[in-house]
Amino acid sequence: MKVISSQICGCIICIILFFETNAQVIEKLRINPAISYGGNASEYIKTIEYIPLETTKESLFGAVSEMLITDSSFIISDLDTKALLFFTRSGRFLQKIKGKIVYPSAWLDKKSNTILVCNTFPLTDPHSIPCIRYSLSGKKLQSLSLTRNELDLIRGIDLGNEYTVTRTNYDLPVDGKIKDTTLFLISTYKGGSLYKRIFPFNTLEHQLFFKQNRSLNIGSMSENGSVYVVTPFDHFLYKVSKDKVTPMYQFVFPANRTLPRGIIESKDSRVIDSVQKILAHDQNIIVNVKNIIFNGKKMYFNAGVSVYPYSDLGSGGSNQFNFIYDLNSGKLTSFERFTPDSTTCYLPFTSLRSRYWGMDYFDGFFYTNISSLNIFAAKGATKSKNPNYPPVLQEYFNTQNSRSNPVIVKMKLKE
Repeated sequence: MKVISSQICGCIICIILFFETNAQVIEKLRINPAISYGGNASEYIKTIEYIPLETTKESLFGAVSEMLITDSSFIISDLDTKALLFFTRSGRFLQKIKGKIVYPSAWLDKKSNTILVCNTFPLTDPHSIPCIRYSLSGKKLQSLSLTRNELDLIRGIDLGNEYTVTRTNYDLPVDGKIKDTTLFLISTYKGGSLYKRIFPFNTLEHQLFFKQNRSLNIGSMSENGSVYVVTPFDHFLYKVSKDKVTPMYQFVFPANRTLPRGIIESKDSRVIDSVQKILAHDQNIIVNVKNIIFNGKKMYFNAGVSVYPYSDLGSGGSNQFNFIYDLNSGKLTSFERFTPDSTTCYLPFTSLRSRYWGMDYFDGFFYTNISSLNIFAAKGATKSKNPNYPPVLQEYFNTQNSRSNPVIVKMKLKE
């Protein structure tokens, strides 16, 4: 009984500390995507490299659905062909995997430095998820089954010193009714054992969150033993370590780009259900802010909506998605309003995928991918500018065409 009592007391203290901290005055960052700045690419991009993915009869695929970056390879998921493709970091084709795995999703198992491909759609049995382990070059090593908790731990973010942070998954009751309870949305592990559960959320006070999301986006990287988390809808940014949650900022968007506070905090199930129907078709409401990366006093982030338009909106549209915010001056700059110049050989460096899901980030560099169709179209349209293509692009243009595989773009931003 003493053990149980101490656990309950610890839980209560954790909740009190969280909400006391959350009640502190948090600096508001007022973000209006419609009036964000743009500029020439050379003003913001320090270095850029175009990496064509080798095109062969076996390696040809449609579009990048997911991309995993390791020290030695690019692993591409293509949902059109339900295939997983392995390329070297220079773009040379290594291996293609196509088989029983539907909607392939790949994760790097940092402990074994291997790739896990697991069939999680649909998740029929959380206690036995079929997976296959591959080497970084695409060689099959092992078939295995994992529980959802085991897979979450592998997908978690390494904080260093054997600590890992993961989001905690919760399933709604079968009847869909929310009960009054407090759930902890983030779990930290020491080695393979649970260390602590943090980030308490009351289910009744956050019904929209639990019906629409049920878990937090914890990003893909850590910085000095912490990750950055933004809560959906109200857009509070937190710094999360193995032990605590520290509030940093709140993103405040124009009224026409966000839900009213009364709806976000509503306990009326009819209101929540009606909002869910609206979000299923709305291309304007910003639901979540993700991909938080700090670069000195500049912060990169992606503003996500529930439904994305199928066509390119252009730099003049109000739906800008990837931003750089200067914490000193308050200046907001949109990647979608960067203009290609001689630094980029007048070629595009963002795509619809990077707009909507954000750019990939690895070891200090941002990564996007551009279709060969768009690359060749830009080449033809900017021929009069006499761009100075590097040898890799010269060979690409001489040997490939608009139907070839996409091109990976690797960028380092100026501080």
